[in-house]
Amino acid sequence: MLLSIPWAQTLLTLLSILDTHPIATIFTILLTVFTLALLIDHCLAPKEIPYIFSIPGELPFIGHLHLILDNPALIYLTWCKLYNSSVFQIRIGNKRVVVVNEFSDVVALWVNHSCQNNSRPLSYTFHGLVSAFQGFTVGSTPASATFLRKKKTISLCLRKREVEEKVDLIDEEICCMVKEMVRRKDIGNVDVNFLPYLQKFTLKTAIKMSYGILLDCYNKDAKLCQEIIDVESNIIRLRSPISNLQDSVPFLRFIPWFNNREFAIRCGNRRNKYMDQLHKTLLDGITDNDPAMTNSILGRLILSNNDTTKLTPQEIQSICLTLHIQDKAIHEILSHSPHGDLVTAWNQANDESRDCKYVQALVLETLRHFTVLPLSLPRLTTKPIYYKDFMIPRDTHLFMNAYAANHDETVFGNPFRFDPERWLDKETNEIRSQGTFPVGMNHIGGSGGSRGTGNVQNFHFAFGAGSRMCSGYNLVMKEMYMMVIKMLLLFEVMPPGREAVVEMTSD
Repeated sequence: MLLSIPWAQTLLTLLSILDTHPIATIFTILLTVFTLALLIDHCLAPKEIPYIFSIPGELPFIGHLHLILDNPALIYLTWCKLYNSSVFQIRIGNKRVVVVNEFSDVVALWVNHSCQNNSRPLSYTFHGLVSAFQGFTVGSTPASATFLRKKKTISLCLRKREVEEKVDLIDEEICCMVKEMVRRKDIGNVDVNFLPYLQKFTLKTAIKMSYGILLDCYNKDAKLCQEIIDVESNIIRLRSPISNLQDSVPFLRFIPWFNNREFAIRCGNRRNKYMDQLHKTLLDGITDNDPAMTNSILGRLILSNNDTTKLTPQEIQSICLTLHIQDKAIHEILSHSPHGDLVTAWNQANDESRDCKYVQALVLETLRHFTVLPLSLPRLTTKPIYYKDFMIPRDTHLFMNAYAANHDETVFGNPFRFDPERWLDKETNEIRSQGTFPVGMNHIGGSGGSRGTGNVQNFHFAFGAGSRMCSGYNLVMKEMYMMVIKMLLLFEVMPPGREAVVEMTSD
C-alpha cells in the first residue's frame, strides 16, 4: 500500500503549501507532532494505582520530575502535610512510584510486609553503566539467589559477636587518626575539617577488615585512598533515583548534554581499577599464607567457599562495595571509670559491658536527626501488597522518605530539636525498650505480619528497615560509639569560627 503512494508528487504538494502558507503549515506540523506525542505518552504512561492519592502537576513524559529535582525528601514531606496523605503516588518519567512518609506506614510496608517488598529496581545508570563489570553491591542487588547468598554471607560476617572481636582494630585506627591530626597540627585555634579524617578512618577500617590490607592513607597510599574516596562519593550520587534523568526518561540517553552517561562510565572504570588491584593483592597474600589476609572477611570466604553455597568471584568482589550535651556525655563517660580516670575511660570504650548509655543515645539521636540518606534506596515489590484500603501491585517502585519518618512528630516529640535524652528511660536511664516508646501504630494492619515495631532496630530508619536493612548496622554503631567517646575525652568541640549552615540537598 505504501508503495502505491506517489511520494514525489505528495512531497511537491507539501512544499507548495509550505511556500504559500508557511505559518499555518508550521503550526499544523507542530500541532500534529504534539498530538502524536500526547497520544504516545497516554499509551505508554504507567497507570495510576487506584485509591492511592496522586499528586497533581504531572506532565507528559517526565511526570513530576520537574517538581522534585531540588531536595525531594523535603518536598515529599511538604506534600504529605499539604495534602494530609502519608502515602501518595507520583510519576517519575516512565515509572509509577509510591512514596511513604509517616513512621507507622514505613513500619507497616517495610517491616510487616518485608517479604513482598524485598527487591531493588534496576537502573540504567548505576546497574547498567557503573556496575557493568564488577557486579552489583549487596544492597543494590535485586531479589534473587545471588542476593540471598551475598546477604547471608555478609550478615554472618558482621554479626554483633564478630564486630566485638574487631574492637581492637577499630581502636587502633582511631588512635592512628588522632595521631595524624596532632602531627599535622590541625588541632589548635583554627577550625578543623573533620570529614577527611573520618573518611580515611572508615576506608582504612573497611579495607583492613575486608581484605586484610593495611593502607597508609596519609603517606604511601594517599593517592589510592583519595581516589577510592572520590569515586565512591560520586557513585553514591549516581545511585540516586532522582538525579539521573536518563533512568526515568529513556530518550534522554541519546541526548549527550541531558545525561551523565560518560561520567558514570568513567566512575565505573575507575572503581574497577582499584577493586581489581585490591583483589589481586588479596589473592597474592592468600597464596603467600599472609595471616592478615587469610583471616580477613574475603580471605575466609575464598578459603571456605564450598559447592553448596558457593559464591562466584564476582559476588565475593561485590560484597566490599557503607555543647551542654557534650558536657553531660563527658561526665557520664568518666563516671564509668574509677575516680574519673581519663586513661581508664579511654580503654573502657572498647568494653561492651561498660557501655555508656548516654553516648549510645547521642549516636542514635545523631542518626535520627541528620538522616544520611534522606530518601532510602528504592524498593521494588515482588508481590501485591494489601494495606489499608488499597493494593500496591507487583513491580511497583516504593520510596521510603526516611527523613520524614525520622521526624514524625507523632513518634518523636519536637522532632526538629536535637535531644539525645528522648532515647533514655527516665527511671532506669537505659535505652528505651520497644514497649515504652510511643509509636502510635493504631492503623497498622494487612497480611504482612504482626503489629507494632518489634523488628525496627532502635526506632529510626538511617539504616533502612525490613529484610534489606543495612547489614553493617552493628559495625557502624560500634565505630560511632567508640569514636564519639574517644573524641570527647580528647577534645572539646566548639562551634565553627565562621558561619556555617548545613542544609539537606538532593545529593
